[in-house]
Amino acid sequence: MTVPGPDPGEADFARLLLDARAGSREALGKVLQACRRYLLRVADRQIDRDSKVKGSPSDLVQETFLDAQRDFPRFHGGSEKEFLAWLSRILRNNVRNLSRDYRESGKRRVEREVRLDDSARSGDIRPNLVARTPTPSSIAIKQEEARAFSRSVRQLPDHYREVIRLRNREHRTFEEIGTIMNTTAECARKLWHRAMRQLADGLKS
Repeated sequence: MTVPGPDPGEADFARLLLDARAGSREALGKVLQACRRYLLRVADRQIDRDSKVKGSPSDLVQETFLDAQRDFPRFHGGSEKEFLAWLSRILRNNVRNLSRDYRESGKRRVEREVRLDDSARSGDIRPNLVARTPTPSSIAIKQEEARAFSRSVRQLPDHYREVIRLRNREHRTFEEIGTIMNTTAECARKLWHRAMRQLADGLKS
């Protein structure tokens, strides 16, 4: 089944792409918005019912737009068809991430319940709450961890660094972050979770 493409004519769309490649953020915004209805239909078909609890098609499309704005210099096509195919690949990747997040969050909830239940039965909670005086070696370890954290943050994509800065350093609400980053509060929350997951993966490597 063929899904209708963006609203502008093919010639107008190609011209907007050229303007966007020349550095016009307004032109890039127009071509992205022209693709919104198409991507919403694609997202609605691809998200499974369980994952929709964590993210709506609208959230995924908005996240796809953020990724597309960041990665647009890597797009080398010049037609409507090529641009839609490129956006669809980004969208599919975001759908996979959403599904993975849903599965992992459910698994973490179960694991936390088991660990807390086991600790309560075995009396292991109290020792974990005992305050300990920092030693020179523990301070050195924490300083190295802080340096590793800073290095990992610097290696993140710009929009991940931005959302971490706004949330972790400036303690902004997701509503405020959404306004600053021109997205919704829910999309900002999901973006922050993805950024923190990628940061954690970087710290493990």
